[in-house]
Amino acid sequence: MSYRNTELTPDNDQPNAVPNRTFVSMPTAARLALEAHEQLLRSCSDAMPSEACGVLAGTLEHIDGVPLVSVTHVYPVNNAEAVSRLNNQFAFEPASWIQALYHMQKNRQSLVGYYHSHPTSMPLPSAADMIGIRTAAARDTSYWIISLANSARHPVVQPYWIHNDPHGQLCCSPLMLTEIRV
Repeated sequence: MSYRNTELTPDNDQPNAVPNRTFVSMPTAARLALEAHEQLLRSCSDAMPSEACGVLAGTLEHIDGVPLVSVTHVYPVNNAEAVSRLNNQFAFEPASWIQALYHMQKNRQSLVGYYHSHPTSMPLPSAADMIGIRTAAARDTSYWIISLANSARHPVVQPYWIHNDPHGQLCCSPLMLTEIRV
């Protein structure tokens, strides 16, 4: 990984052909409802030693003119890679992914992000993560990595904003987790 303009991109990143959707201004912060925070951590610790994965529902808000990702609900998705010998990969199991989307639609919720855990490493997007993001064509959304490297009792939650830079390069810009709301 290398840092370019304070955004994380893999060293071998190529320009992406997907057009850059425009969000009036890119969010720089995120907040998480307390219940969502607890469910997120439980999902990740329950999946150990494999990676957990899922989707996040909530809103993209503007607080005092500043865009903010607000997560209110967590929908775990079964990790199709959990049955393999490799515990450091994840892939959404299709039926579970469809069920999560169905529940969000039924409850009139909006998809605001994706999450997965890193059981033994820091919450930085890996080369495999970046390939997965590129393959999924995920843009202008949040991407959360939960590190359990320092034990499940001291997880580190790091949200990112996925977007294309002005040159079409795929970027993961860190978001500041401003608060966990009751």
